[in-house]
Amino acid sequence: MKHFLQWVTYFKKDTAKPLAAILNFYLGMGLVVMTLILSVSGYYFISHVLQNALEQKAHALAEQVAITTVDAVILNEYHIIERMAEDLVKKNVDLVSIRIFNQNGQELARMNAFDRQKTGQKPPGLVIEQPLLLLSRSAGKIELVFSRDAINAPLRILSMLVAIALLFMLGGLFWVVSRLLNAHVIRPVEALSQSLTTPEKIIYQPLSVNAKLPIELQRLNQTIIDLQKRLKDHIDSLESAHKFVSDATENLCQSQRLVAVGQIAAGLAHNLNTPLANIVGYAQMAKLQTNDEPLQKRLEIIEKQAKACSQQVSNLLKTAKRPTLQLQRVDCVQEIDKVIQLMQPVVKKKSGVVLSLHAKQQAMTQLDVAAFEQLLFNLINNAIEAGATQIDFTITALLAQQNWAITICDNGSGIPSAIQSKVFEPFVTSKSTDTDQQVNGSGTGLGLFLANTLVEQMHGQLQLLKTNEQGTCFQILFPLY
Repeated sequence: MKHFLQWVTYFKKDTAKPLAAILNFYLGMGLVVMTLILSVSGYYFISHVLQNALEQKAHALAEQVAITTVDAVILNEYHIIERMAEDLVKKNVDLVSIRIFNQNGQELARMNAFDRQKTGQKPPGLVIEQPLLLLSRSAGKIELVFSRDAINAPLRILSMLVAIALLFMLGGLFWVVSRLLNAHVIRPVEALSQSLTTPEKIIYQPLSVNAKLPIELQRLNQTIIDLQKRLKDHIDSLESAHKFVSDATENLCQSQRLVAVGQIAAGLAHNLNTPLANIVGYAQMAKLQTNDEPLQKRLEIIEKQAKACSQQVSNLLKTAKRPTLQLQRVDCVQEIDKVIQLMQPVVKKKSGVVLSLHAKQQAMTQLDVAAFEQLLFNLINNAIEAGATQIDFTITALLAQQNWAITICDNGSGIPSAIQSKVFEPFVTSKSTDTDQQVNGSGTGLGLFLANTLVEQMHGQLQLLKTNEQGTCFQILFPLY
């Protein structure tokens, strides 16, 4: 009882408790209450049955005694009545006493009688009174007193047996229900909680639907899966937003950088173009006025370096100033062929480069011719500087995308892997930044940036298809017209 009271006190406290303990507590309390109700109900039911049986036996015996007594009175043999009373008390253990009276109240026989007049108490046990009738007239009465011990003793034994049986049944039922709850409720809930112990499990290891769970736990399982999906989507959206902010910040910094470059370039153009032009002019004049070869070589170096500085300023101005294009409907095949016809003699003689065009039909689109030529010049120069000896132009129609695809492939040394992902960003280059190599704008990291800018202004797209030690392929997409 002490442990039971401690158990009840523990569950009255406002503290978190294990699910198993809560279920076992309420299950145990319910089974105990059910056992008590069944025990009390069974006791009263069995007691009532035994009481009715005793009353039926007493009435039957009283009727027999009444018949025998009437016969003895008629025959005037009263000794038979006394002997009968004595035999009945001896043979019936539960019969406490028997008293027989005539119509005048005179006692004809008595055996172990209970004298109420002396004690002033009711006779113990069950009292049965049976009238004596002779020719439908009262001839006296019979009083039988039965002890309830014959009922109470078996009832106590039976109650103990029933209580023991109920206790065993209670224990077995409690064990079975506990096992079922543990198997179908507690363990699945613990498994769900174990699968959600770390952020990695919650986000990156979604639960699977377990069809063996009860319906309520299946709903809980599905709810957790939905929450995991929503959380994963929310985290993905946060990561996307963070990436967007980072990219926007980087683009803003790049734009600010280009603005600064433009401002510097504008200042340099005003401050350097005139002195550089004077240097070039005086160097050229000095070369004409002397026949000294060493001096002429030094003057050529001065002229070359001054032109390189002027070209650098020009490149910076082109980068900072967004060109205004005039788009018109032209044939890409024809424009590329013009560029090839213009550059082929020069590059063939200078570097041994062969330019070729492969196109089966016209490719009509909207372009700015000058910008398109500048774009092609940049790509051809990049290929030549990478050591290419063959540059192929291929034009195909992508009908599904409604685009013309212009592919430019060379057999040069390729683009280093470290800068492949950012070749279209400004100031990204794998070439030497030495001034001697920058007369034509090489080494500044602005060539592909300017090319990509021009393509975007013409509503196209410039892509790096592949690059390796065997060569590089670029692709330009322009809309079909």
